[in-house]
Amino acid sequence: MDPFGAGALVVASAAGAAGALAPARRRVATRALLAISLAAWWFATGVLAQRFLAVDLRLVEVAALTRDEVPWSLRLAGTWAGPAGSALVWFALVLTATTVAARGAAQRVVAAASAVAGLAVLVVAGPFDRVAEPVLAGVGLSPVLEYPMMLVHPPLLYTSQAAVLVAALGGARTGRRRAALAAGLLTVSSLLGAWWAHDELGWGGWWAWDPVENTALAPLVALLASLHATTGQVATTWRRVAAVAVLAGIALTRSGLPDS
Repeated sequence: MDPFGAGALVVASAAGAAGALAPARRRVATRALLAISLAAWWFATGVLAQRFLAVDLRLVEVAALTRDEVPWSLRLAGTWAGPAGSALVWFALVLTATTVAARGAAQRVVAAASAVAGLAVLVVAGPFDRVAEPVLAGVGLSPVLEYPMMLVHPPLLYTSQAAVLVAALGGARTGRRRAALAAGLLTVSSLLGAWWAHDELGWGGWWAWDPVENTALAPLVALLASLHATTGQVATTWRRVAAVAVLAGIALTRSGLPDS
């Protein structure tokens, strides 16, 4: 494993665990440990991005998803093009957003999630795994992904999903504002994805079945229902449904079971 990236995820996990186990009365300690955990997540993400920009073929992820001939922008996009890298970026965004939104005991929950996610990404996803044998040239992205929208659409989709989870943490008033923001981000992300699909040969029309894109559609429908709810309790329920749709969609698409 890459020692810098893997080490950062270990630090993120350890700091998250310490924050989750800190006494409830020591909220300052929990917040400080969460900040350390998040800094480690972003350091790990930066390490992977640098390895892609440098075309470091010692990493399995880099050897599979980039090559010297493509411009730096598409080399950078390789960071979130594969399951391992996208899991790293997704958790970094989601944990950052929920840490900012969480209050009190919810911060300990986020810290625990950071601890578990750090080990899961490191061991299961393996963004920093090294190749078993030397590689002379990278494979590169599939042609359908070598498109300028690759730089914008996936990060925006991940940010939108993080916003959905933040909306689920809000109360009646803040939750409605956050739901409106998340719905707007999901709408823009979906339209950009549809544009991409329309322009790329073989991707069908403006909307065709794709598991990843439907992880945006399902929570968007739930958020729109929450914005049209007549009572605060119903709106809260729909925001929670949207959050469950995001988590279920991520679990399904990142499991590798459906083809995107």
